[in-house]
Amino acid sequence: MSRMRKFLLITVLFLNTHLTSQTTVAVLDFETEGLGNVPASALSAIVRREVLKSSDYRLVDRKAMDEILQEQGFQQTGCVSSECAVEVGKLLGVQKMVSGSISGLGSLFLLDIQMIDVATGEIEKTSSVEHMGKIEELVSPLREAANAMLSGVEQKNDEAFLYAESNPSGAQISLDGQFIGSAPIKYPIQPRKYRVLLKAQGYADWSQEITGKLGETILVKAELLEIKASSAAVTSSEGGVGKWEVLGITRDEYVEFLRLGILERDWLDKFQPIGASVGELSEYKALGIPDIFWINFKKAGISLNEMNEYKAIGIEHNYWVAVKESEIPPKAAFELITSGFPPTLWNEMFNVQTQYGISANEAPKFVETITIIANLINDNLINETEYGAFKNDLGIDHKKFFTDVSGNSITDNEIDHLSKTLNNKKLNKNTMRSVLLNWKQSLFNTWKQTDGRDQGNMTDIIMQRTVWEWLVVQIFDISNEKFLDNILSEA
Repeated sequence: MSRMRKFLLITVLFLNTHLTSQTTVAVLDFETEGLGNVPASALSAIVRREVLKSSDYRLVDRKAMDEILQEQGFQQTGCVSSECAVEVGKLLGVQKMVSGSISGLGSLFLLDIQMIDVATGEIEKTSSVEHMGKIEELVSPLREAANAMLSGVEQKNDEAFLYAESNPSGAQISLDGQFIGSAPIKYPIQPRKYRVLLKAQGYADWSQEITGKLGETILVKAELLEIKASSAAVTSSEGGVGKWEVLGITRDEYVEFLRLGILERDWLDKFQPIGASVGELSEYKALGIPDIFWINFKKAGISLNEMNEYKAIGIEHNYWVAVKESEIPPKAAFELITSGFPPTLWNEMFNVQTQYGISANEAPKFVETITIIANLINDNLINETEYGAFKNDLGIDHKKFFTDVSGNSITDNEIDHLSKTLNNKKLNKNTMRSVLLNWKQSLFNTWKQTDGRDQGNMTDIIMQRTVWEWLVVQIFDISNEKFLDNILSEA
């Protein structure tokens, strides 16, 4: 099976999954803080079970979801923002995405769940619960929060909150210079940027920029560094080795490390082995790159210059690895992306563009026409040798005929050539369009007279036939019935 045909079949299967009255939805692993060894997948599994019980939604299988994301170079860890959820949703082909976070502080647990519309990027439904109790008692409130969100019982959450905690506890917190209280604290904020400052006597100040978003609780977890006058400053408050030394970074880098929100386990297991530095990751964040892409961008060897180039061109993050690994210029890749081509077809389409001098927008129609001609040759309706000789003897640049469905691109000189080739003296610039339309009308009349064919909007299919198809049909005397059989097999 050719790669093009395989792609078309996959597309058909993808569309079939959407021919249902149920809304397709996928659930991301929840972000967790302060839950010990409780895996995020276990919490999201509870929500998935509630989605499965609902007759209004159709859930994407977890295994299939993981395979697609792994193939596209996604890491679910940290994908809790609405922007990230939308990017994942587009890859999965679902209508809605569910994400959430659960944070624990002692016996206080904060649960936030949200449903995001992939098409608009808007948060449609949210549910928030504050639970005080044991960690094993989270199952029931999590189910309640999920059901409240799915049923839409709760009103859309039009509030944004900051939840800040510090180590040591009790640090004084200011927002844009205004004191709001001591950590831990949950505080309402507006949907805009803030500078959060935490101060504690004997510790270095902690500063972080946040952006309030409606329906979300922004979590700030500050690890304040103790200030010491002696050389013992390189050790922890307990007198042992500082965490930064265990992580293999400097004390200054450790401050930035904490601001980046990287888990220590992820740093040791994932980032260090591939040679990532705190400075590089800070650059990634400054470029607005979601952290789910950091590992794969580093593995792919995408330089900061290349990242800036991709961003300036407008290439979405989920295509950056494919652009790096492809054999084509980034701008050409962007054109193919906007024209709907998947990365598996980029090289082939770029070769077509380069060889025939056509644009990415013209490439799909060009390939479609070539495919139809190839099928006519395979069905012995056209002799391949005679077809090659016909193209060479035509004497004009005919490649634009492969994408022209109206005849508007044909010049007077080219009309003269076609008139002589077809031995039709009545063919001229004024009659060309009507000749083409008459041929298409004859195709439609032939189709209407046949029995047992239901091909949807046949008018559109026939009107998309090109000047080159019309010319080939005339030259090789192909009947309407046989030509229709050919285009219907490709439609």
